[in-house]
Amino acid sequence: MGQTSESERISLIHLIRSGKTPEEAARELSRSRAWAYKWWGRYCKKGWEGLKEQSRAPKRHPNQTPEQVRAAIHRIRSELEVEARLPDKLSYIGAASIRSRLKREGVHPLPGISTIEQVLREAGMTKPRLQPEEPPTVYPQLCPTQPHQLAQVDIVPHYLTGGALIACFNGIDPVSRFPDGQQ
Repeated sequence: MGQTSESERISLIHLIRSGKTPEEAARELSRSRAWAYKWWGRYCKKGWEGLKEQSRAPKRHPNQTPEQVRAAIHRIRSELEVEARLPDKLSYIGAASIRSRLKREGVHPLPGISTIEQVLREAGMTKPRLQPEEPPTVYPQLCPTQPHQLAQVDIVPHYLTGGALIACFNGIDPVSRFPDGQQ
């Protein structure tokens, strides 16, 4: 369905006011009869202002969080932040804590955790989590400089023909790269 310009609608009104029926005016403008009656009706209710484009946004938002619930979330978050600063108090200030306090106060409708998080984000009441910096793990390193100071070894299982299993001891000197191995 194509958009109509305001000038087309004004033309329709002028045709109808000059004595034509809405059907005749619609035919002349190559529009449908329903289109002509829609704009004629709007003109009759609101005058020339009725011919302007109107918002198509819904008038009601049934799933929108009520303002009193949003205010309660803001209030409780602030209270929890104050309590968290007191000594010997638990410092839970997240959405789950807010929801349990809302439930205790009997707030209706009770919002979900994600809704509470969204309301807090929109209000700018969230803070990024500060992760404590862990010091880098330092692993001990051996730095041999002479042959026969250190030997790197591993034991690898080896199957002989016939199914016998033996453990192969492999060793190497990291400085001279000289191999050493025994059965």
